[in-house]
Amino acid sequence: IWTFAEEKLEKHGETVRFRQRHLEYFVRFAENAEPELFRGQQKEWLDRLGTEHHNLNHALRFSLENPETLELGLRLAGALIRYWEVRNYFTEGYEHCLNLLQAAKPEDTFVRARATLGAGRLAWCQDRDEDARRHYQEAQRIYRSLGRTAEVAFSETYLGFIERNEGNAEKALAHFDAALTIGHSLGSSGLLNSERLRAMVANGQGSLAADAGDSVRALQKKEEALIAFQALADLWVVGLLHGSLGRVCLALGDVSAARRHLVQALSIARELGNKWAIHYVLEAIGDLAALEGHPEKAVRLYGAASAQREALAQSFSRIEQVAYDRALAGLRERVAEENFAAEWQAGEALTLAAATRLALE
Repeated sequence: IWTFAEEKLEKHGETVRFRQRHLEYFVRFAENAEPELFRGQQKEWLDRLGTEHHNLNHALRFSLENPETLELGLRLAGALIRYWEVRNYFTEGYEHCLNLLQAAKPEDTFVRARATLGAGRLAWCQDRDEDARRHYQEAQRIYRSLGRTAEVAFSETYLGFIERNEGNAEKALAHFDAALTIGHSLGSSGLLNSERLRAMVANGQGSLAADAGDSVRALQKKEEALIAFQALADLWVVGLLHGSLGRVCLALGDVSAARRHLVQALSIARELGNKWAIHYVLEAIGDLAALEGHPEKAVRLYGAASAQREALAQSFSRIEQVAYDRALAGLRERVAEENFAAEWQAGEALTLAAATRLALE
């Protein structure tokens, strides 16, 4: 249909005018959708954006063809970051951001800063921490030059999570503290508000506590973050926090609470159409199975998670790799090598739906 329509437009000399109007329409559409992706109706808006995925890509490609439309392209990309993140298009979205940022004039504008910060977020989703850090730092520099204090504070939290991923606890804590210091002077302003900022910092502090083995404090800070994001009706982050809390409860030996959180995390990821959070949950439920005396099931779940991770071209952050290697070493001690290989291969062969059913058994 697109090919036929473009041939007709070309024949009548209307291609450029039509594609310009098409781009403008989808910029407005995406910018209207973006705030809803952080609220209670996010699934509905994710679905609406998903229906227009081809149109959005078409508009982004057209925006690259003319210097006069590059800013519209950057606006469109900046508005789609959460959609790309949740719906597993982080590689595709990252490429769009890079292409637009490279083509546009390197001017310190709010539009450029948003797209740069978004590129950092999408790089972070792929565990490309060095790329993410570079983008976050550049976005923060632009925000500072523009006097955008709220955005500077949020950039600090993102940089904190990068340092945490790399095992740099002191640097991470410094970023979180800096974010809170700035946040004390912030009032609500759309997506950038002090409640969200404090919740993000609490989440980061909880992760640092968990890394340090202080599961009690980790539980306290993660629950604080969960309550805040539930109040904000941000289901996506609520799901991620349930996954984190499941692991914290496992460390505390609270099997019942761990299962409750992990099942909720799995349910939310499926509801929102996300895949990449699921393999983290599969691994955590594998740890739960091992704790309950079912190491073979744990190996199969780890195999399923490995296949899903490979399909999405995702790797591990430094701190995740350490925990992952430790968990597998523990399973290898409990499962004979031949059985380990068989269970792992059986897990790799599972579809995502089948792996999810196994996790819920």
